[in-house]
Amino acid sequence: MNTLSNVIEGRPAPKRIVDARETRKPQTAGQPPKPGITLPFIFDVLRRWWKLAIPASCVAAALAATGVYFVVKPQYQAKALLWIDPQQPYLVQADRNANRDFVANQLGLIASSLVVAPVVGRPEIASLPELNTGRKEPIDALREMIQVAPAWGVEHYYITCTYTRPTDAATVANAVAESYLALVNEYEAGRTNRLIELLERERMASERDVDHLRETVRTMTIDQTGLDPYAAQAPQEGAGSQHPLAGLQGQLTTVGVEQAVLRAQVAALQEDIAANPPQVQQSQIDRHVEQNEQIRTHAEAVAAKRALLEDTKAKAVQGENSPRYQALAAEIQRYEETQAAFRTSLGQVVKSDLMESAAAVRREKLAALQGRLQEFQIREEILKQNYEQQLAKIQQFSGETLKLAVKRSELARANLVLDRIAERAFLLRTEQRAPARVQLVEKATIPMYPVEILPFKQMGLACLAAFGLPFLLVFLHDLRSWHVTSADQLQEQERLRVLGEVPNLPVLSRHSRFARSRRVKSGVRMFEETVDSLRTSLILSKSLREMHVLAVTSAISGEGKTTIASQLAMSLARATNEPTLLVDGDLRSPDVHQVFDIENEAGLAQFLEHRSSLADAVVASWYERLHVLPAGRLQSSPHRLLGNGGLKALLEEARPLYRHIVIDTPPVLVAGETMVIAAAADATILCTMRDVSRHEQVRKAHERLAEADANVVGCVFSGVSVREYRYRYGHYEYGKAATS
Repeated sequence: MNTLSNVIEGRPAPKRIVDARETRKPQTAGQPPKPGITLPFIFDVLRRWWKLAIPASCVAAALAATGVYFVVKPQYQAKALLWIDPQQPYLVQADRNANRDFVANQLGLIASSLVVAPVVGRPEIASLPELNTGRKEPIDALREMIQVAPAWGVEHYYITCTYTRPTDAATVANAVAESYLALVNEYEAGRTNRLIELLERERMASERDVDHLRETVRTMTIDQTGLDPYAAQAPQEGAGSQHPLAGLQGQLTTVGVEQAVLRAQVAALQEDIAANPPQVQQSQIDRHVEQNEQIRTHAEAVAAKRALLEDTKAKAVQGENSPRYQALAAEIQRYEETQAAFRTSLGQVVKSDLMESAAAVRREKLAALQGRLQEFQIREEILKQNYEQQLAKIQQFSGETLKLAVKRSELARANLVLDRIAERAFLLRTEQRAPARVQLVEKATIPMYPVEILPFKQMGLACLAAFGLPFLLVFLHDLRSWHVTSADQLQEQERLRVLGEVPNLPVLSRHSRFARSRRVKSGVRMFEETVDSLRTSLILSKSLREMHVLAVTSAISGEGKTTIASQLAMSLARATNEPTLLVDGDLRSPDVHQVFDIENEAGLAQFLEHRSSLADAVVASWYERLHVLPAGRLQSSPHRLLGNGGLKALLEEARPLYRHIVIDTPPVLVAGETMVIAAAADATILCTMRDVSRHEQVRKAHERLAEADANVVGCVFSGVSVREYRYRYGHYEYGKAATS
């Protein structure tokens, strides 16, 4: 015989029970809150599903790793080695004004459109599939394939191309390196040639000044001496070098040379600014856009709305078809479209600001050169004023001879300026033959092996995601279903009085060699004791002491109501030593006859159809004090049988014969006749089972019973493991004498 747990005792005073029904209020109201992701909830989910989730996770992880292995293509890296000198190489004279940020600027230039655009234009590279996906511009796609990183020291750098085909990887790396070197060499050569051209213009202007001064000296010398100083000997421009104004003339010479060089540099930079507008990399724009506070706020808002969307999907009965879900999804889409438009407009503003900032740097450099040029111009004006003043004083005491000496000194200064300009131009031409500041040390070769023999990182991420997927599914499933896992939940969430907790009944087999083991016997004894304890507490309850008819039901099938009803009837019969009747009221799917191993030919259905008397339908041979009324063979609608007064007639005939009548009813949510039986009974017990019963179903069953005016006195929570029951409530063993 199987044993069960649930007990109620007492003979009702009809008026008292009716009053209790009239004054009784429903114990639940409204929709109970759904559970959150708490540690108890996580432990309950793992406890229920770990035996299924872990194997499923292992299989999913293995399949994910295998899929990644076959789907992910191996990546090859080809590297071209560059040498970038932080200082300008020279043959004769070093460039003391070299740019300290030269290396950083060059590294940024490699990934710029100035270098990448010509590479994309090559036919062998333009045909690469990754550049023609349509999802992004070819220049941006190629830029993502290129990385620039230090090789060793502070002068060597790698241009690395990562691609799925080794030959194409080497081709792209070499093409980028060649495009970069061509751009640098063209820019440097053009800038130097332009500077030399401007210096040549200054030299030619200085030659004209020298010729004019030489002619003046010739005229003055002929007037004073009658001789042509350039007719028979070399000119004596330096004859006046010991003149009192020689110092001022030397300073004027230096200032004039510096002005000539600065004018050439200013003109070259102005032409460069006009011909080459500043370039801004897309990565710089994206970085500045992501740092925008409004973009961050938008991203956080979208993340919050998506979390709400997933929560709505998990809670809604219709899932993605729920109107609230669809409205929220549409709102998120509109929000993202607005954010995308704002991001685009902000990117344009950022690009404009970055270009303006780069242009401002070049303007500042131009302004600095112009400032230096203006400074030398002011110094020249001051020196000229001093020179004129000193010359006027000297001319008061000297004659034409002094004037001639002064002109000769001016001629010598003009010749010196001319020589220095020519020297600068010569130095620039000489330095053009100096070693290049940027050189290709080694071309990229075709790599023989991929970066990773196996894509361990991708496989690891795929395994981790796949391993967690079954657990995520069971978490979402349990969040949606929300099973009852403890008696405390019934009291707190459903406001149901828990009459008792019943541990699992050990499953016995006739052929099991463990049937007589101490553990099995202990489990059976504990199960029976919990039912007896429940029966005792109900018998001593003042409100239930006079109870006569007890209905045992559940929200759905499989929640242990038949087992509990059978064991409860047995416990009542043994404890009271008075006749007890167990009625199988589940006419559609009867089970009581299988529990007691009796025939089901005649029973409740035959009595209700007036084809059998109560005495003929009841089985009284199983136990002296416990009689069983099986369901019988159903031949018509249970609603018609129970609703035509047959149940009332049964109870009127059985009440005088039995102290207690226990009725095993059908599940509340699937059989409407359950409310008829529960309304006719003096008290009703709602059975729940751990990890089977759902809060929503228990709540609906309780509400339907209350609407049918059934006296639901509480619930029984079953399905607790014997070990956990012992841990929570302890265990009180029988002595050897008692068990022998």
